[in-house]
Amino acid sequence: MIVNEEETTLLESPEGLIFREIEENKDRYVRIFQRLVRIDSTNPPGNEMRIALEIENFLKGFGVECDIHQFGDNRSNLVATLNRNFKGINVLYNGHMDTVPIANEDDWNHHPLSGDIVDGILYGKGAVDMKSGLTAMVIALSIIKKLKLPVSGNLILNAVAEEESGGLLGTKWCVDNLLRDIKCDFAVVGEPTDFHPLPRAIVVGEKGSFQVKITVNGVGCHASVPFNGINPILILGDILQHLDEIHDFMPKIDPPIPIDVLRELVSTDVVDPYIENLISSVRSLTGAVTMFSGGVKENTIPSSCEAIVDFRTLPNHNVENILKALEKLIKYLGYSKSDDSTGTSVSLEIYKSTDPSYFYEWKDSEYLKKMREAITKSYGSPPCYFLSPASADAEFLRNTGWCKKTVSFGPGRFLNAHAKNECIEISDFINAIKTYTIFAHDLIK
Repeated sequence: MIVNEEETTLLESPEGLIFREIEENKDRYVRIFQRLVRIDSTNPPGNEMRIALEIENFLKGFGVECDIHQFGDNRSNLVATLNRNFKGINVLYNGHMDTVPIANEDDWNHHPLSGDIVDGILYGKGAVDMKSGLTAMVIALSIIKKLKLPVSGNLILNAVAEEESGGLLGTKWCVDNLLRDIKCDFAVVGEPTDFHPLPRAIVVGEKGSFQVKITVNGVGCHASVPFNGINPILILGDILQHLDEIHDFMPKIDPPIPIDVLRELVSTDVVDPYIENLISSVRSLTGAVTMFSGGVKENTIPSSCEAIVDFRTLPNHNVENILKALEKLIKYLGYSKSDDSTGTSVSLEIYKSTDPSYFYEWKDSEYLKKMREAITKSYGSPPCYFLSPASADAEFLRNTGWCKKTVSFGPGRFLNAHAKNECIEISDFINAIKTYTIFAHDLIK
C-alpha cells in the first residue's frame, strides 16, 4: 500500500489520530450510546443518577475524575474535567440526562427503551433529545484524554438533570454552584440541531417559553336545560380561537436576526412548508394550546374549565407585557376577570417560564469559525447559523453572564425529538463525536 506524504501528515496530526481512534472504536461507542438509551430517565421522575454512574464508570477507565452531586430521589448532576488547570481556555460541553415521558408505548415500532438498531438507525426515547449528543460529548472527552494530546486549556463536561422540566435544578444549579468559580470561554449545548431539509445548524439563540393557565368559571347546570347556566367551555373556546389576535394588543418586537438575513443564512433552494413554518416560528411570538381540562359528566354543564397556552418568546419580549396583552384581548372579546352580574370570571396564572437567549456577538466569533470548520470536516458539508424555536439550557449559561459565548449543536433531527419512534442515524452520532473532539482540541491545544 502506497501512502502519499499528505495522508501520512494527516494520520500523524492530532486530527488524524482522533479520526482513526473514532473509526477503530465506533462499535464500542455505539454500545455505550445504547446503554444510555436503555436506562429509563424519563422526567418525571428523572432517575438521572443511573446515567451519571454509567458516565462515571466509562470515564474512570481513562483516568477522568467525575464529581457527581446527588439531589432528591435518585437524581444528580455531573461535572468531569480533562484536567485541573483552569488558567487557559476553558470549553464547556453541556448535555441533559433526562427525557420527556414515554407516551403511547404501544404505538412505537420498537420499544422506547430498546436501543434497537435497524439499517444503521438507532431507536429509543432520548436517542435524539439528547442522549446521542451527551454520549458524543462524553466520548470526545475520553478520546482527548486517552490520546494524551498536548493541551494548554481544559474541557469541562456537564451532564445535567431536569432540563425537560425547566433546568433550575440542573444547569442553573451547576452554574450557581459547581461551575461558579470557573471562567468559561466557550460553551456548547448538545441539543439536536438538524432542521432538515435545512443544512445542519449551529444555533446561536433560542426562544424563551412561558405557559399560562387560563381558568374560566361559569355557571353549571343540567345539560337538558343549558339556558340555566353559563358554559365556561364556550367562553374559553372563544378566547382560544382568537389567541393569534394578541399581537394587536402589544408592541412589535423585531427578531434578533432579520428575516432576510435568516433566509440568506440557511441558503437553501428547497421549497418546503416545514422551512417556512420554521422561519415563521423564530421571527415572532407564538402561542399554542397544549392542554385543556373541563367537564365532570356528559350530561352536565361544568362550572369551570381551564387550558394551558404555551407562548414562545423572542429576546426583548416581556412576560408582563404579554400577560397584559392577553388581558386586553379577553376584555375586547367581552369577558372580564370577574362579572358579579353573571357569576363568571376569567383568571390568568403563569404556569412555567424560561427566558429567551441570544449570542449577540456570534458573527465575529473566531471560536465559532473553528466550530464551523470542525463540523464541515466531520460531516462533509458546512452548517448554517440559525435560531431555535424551542428553549434550552443555553439560557442559564448566557443570561447569567457565566458564558455569553454559548451555542447549541448536536446530532439528531429536531423533528424527531419528543416524537414516537424517536431515532437517529448512527453515522450522525459518529460524526458528532468527530466534531466535538476536534473542535474542543483545536480550542484548548
